[in-house]
Amino acid sequence: MISEGSDAPSSKALPSLPPGITMVDEGTSCGSGGCSRVATVTSDTGLSHPEVIRELGLQRERCRASGWLLDWRDVCVGARDNGESVTIYASWGY
Repeated sequence: MISEGSDAPSSKALPSLPPGITMVDEGTSCGSGGCSRVATVTSDTGLSHPEVIRELGLQRERCRASGWLLDWRDVCVGARDNGESVTIYASWGY
């Protein structure tokens, strides 16, 4: 069945982490625009938050087709620096 936006993409939708960047927390976050898979990441090598985002290649959100049989939503992946940590996310695009 096609989702109504109350689900989040699976963990597999999050980007692979390069050496030196570690996931410290993962979960889901829901708001009025639907739900997202979110993960907090940190640098093992002392990179700043902007450097972590650059290392992940997520300076801009990118979307791609999810390609599931009846569900043709895009999955969009990005990163945010909230001042305390870097959060990566995967959400459905409509």
